[in-house]
Amino acid sequence: MSACTEMHFKPGWGKPSGFDMTPPPGPPKYQQGFSDGCESGFSGYANSFNKQFWSWKQDPELAQEREYYQIWKDAYSYCALWGMMADEHGWGNWR
Repeated sequence: MSACTEMHFKPGWGKPSGFDMTPPPGPPKYQQGFSDGCESGFSGYANSFNKQFWSWKQDPELAQEREYYQIWKDAYSYCALWGMMADEHGWGNWR
């Protein structure tokens, strides 16, 4: 366990330090779209460790609505980039 002391994340969180998954202000469907898209993007492009904490999420009924789906796609791209950077550069080492 002493070898884990140099890691830049809090065990159990499964996300890089400084990564904010809080939805921006907006209507409930907008916020749900952001949360679902971000979790999906982060889980899809991060390493296998992150896949233990995050999964692909999309509400099939809400995906037919423009407001939900547009922010879902934007959040997916944003969080996927964070997942790829964390996987490639390590936990918090890209700053």
